[in-house]
Amino acid sequence: MNNNTLYITIWDDDVDRMETLGKNLCEAGRLCDCAIKLAFMSEPPLLARMQFAGKTPVLEIGGVYWHMRSGQTPDTEACARLLKKFLAAA
Repeated sequence: MNNNTLYITIWDDDVDRMETLGKNLCEAGRLCDCAIKLAFMSEPPLLARMQFAGKTPVLEIGGVYWHMRSGQTPDTEACARLLKKFLAAA
């Protein structure tokens, strides 16, 4: 494994979706040869203050917020495509 480590915060109000997305991101990290360090944010007032209510899941990577589709969990392949784009830009 190389020295690429991505710190990702999953913003969501659905615990099951956060768990699945976390697993998908970790698997995508292995596919992209990077380490993934996850944090989770699910506090409803903070989600509302960040204007994420109804838009979750949202990923925060390097201070940039990524939103794919509301209410849907991106699969491993979609996560890998996102990570590759982010790693290419870094």
